[in-house]
Amino acid sequence: MPNNPNAARAWMNEHETADRKNARVCDKIRIALPRELDEAQRLKLVQEFCHDITGDQVPYFAAIHQTGKDAHNPHAHIIIRDRDIETGKRVLKWSDNKRDRVKAGLPVNAVDHIRERWETLANTVLEREGINARIDRRSLEDQGVDRIPTIHVGAKAQHIENMVQRPDSSNRTEKSWWRSYRDETPYEFIDLGRTRQERNTQIIDLNLERASRSPDFATRERAKLQKSLAQDERIVERELITQARQHTHEERILRGEYRGHWIEAKTLAKDEEQATRSDLAHRWRKDRMTLRDDHAKDRDDLKDKHRTFKSRFMRVVDITGRTRSKQKTEQSDLKKAQARARGDMVQSYHITKNTLLGAVESRHKPILKNIQQGYKQAQRGLEDHHEPMREQAEKLRQKQAKERLLAEKRLDAALKQVEQQNKRRRQNLKQPRMR
Repeated sequence: MPNNPNAARAWMNEHETADRKNARVCDKIRIALPRELDEAQRLKLVQEFCHDITGDQVPYFAAIHQTGKDAHNPHAHIIIRDRDIETGKRVLKWSDNKRDRVKAGLPVNAVDHIRERWETLANTVLEREGINARIDRRSLEDQGVDRIPTIHVGAKAQHIENMVQRPDSSNRTEKSWWRSYRDETPYEFIDLGRTRQERNTQIIDLNLERASRSPDFATRERAKLQKSLAQDERIVERELITQARQHTHEERILRGEYRGHWIEAKTLAKDEEQATRSDLAHRWRKDRMTLRDDHAKDRDDLKDKHRTFKSRFMRVVDITGRTRSKQKTEQSDLKKAQARARGDMVQSYHITKNTLLGAVESRHKPILKNIQQGYKQAQRGLEDHHEPMREQAEKLRQKQAKERLLAEKRLDAALKQVEQQNKRRRQNLKQPRMR
């Protein structure tokens, strides 16, 4: 498969059209990448994972999102076309049922197999890079960990709470996919006045409190350290969130102010344009009726001319037919002249219309442009005002992360020293005493 995204999409479309309409030969995987790794290490991990699950037999394409707004949530999107590069036959068969997968000698559950391979490869890379963090696909209950799991907070909810305002709970009527009627979800009762992040904070505090009472000395010390670090970090984070919300509030006020100017200017331009169009339409109807009446009068005059006794007599006695031919020519010339007059009128109307509407646009376009430029300039000024605050916030968060890492390393060293002392003490107790 080509490396370029556009070329890969064209390649995929070309091969999919060659398959039958109800064939499923593409599978999509989305994986969360460890934040402990850098960008190059994540790229290498994704490549190793794709090579492992495909066996280099089927084509795949992976897109890694780890910069910009995805810097805090690095992840990868992988699309795999389940057709052997050489034979064109299916290899992975992830969508097949259990019987067919067993018959083909494949793991029964494809999802569990993919998750197991990702866990193994990711932990191998983390260990190779000297990082203590590990990935475990099992639930906390299956791991035997006595800890309450936190709840998921989506990106939109995080943005609202961290950048806009504290969200309020409200009951919502929604349709469940397994029901044929609408059911109201009592979020006010479920949340009990807490946001999801506040609920996660309570869960984390509860887990740390339970861990601080653990019979294991290392677990207690780690819980105490985490409680101390969390308190300091939350104080700073609340201040940073307040600054971010103030920035969003000022930006929205600025946007609303310029939006009002923009709407007012657009309304004036639209009203003038509609008035111009209405005046043009009135003039067009008037001129068209005048031209129609003039043309009708010309046709009637020509008919009256051809109905005179002299004209009728000449048509009868003129055995050469020149009189009749002349009269037909006059009728044809009149018809063509009237058609040209109508065409000239339409062309004149369009020229006048474009001229007047262009004049309206030329009068209002600079006003709209000035409003747009003023908004951009004011927005840049606001961004420049808050940029030092954002840089300071980023430095503060990096400083906290370094302090946390140093504190965890000091604790690990201290726990290791205590473990060594306990080990020597146990060895001394096992040695026989000399009499």
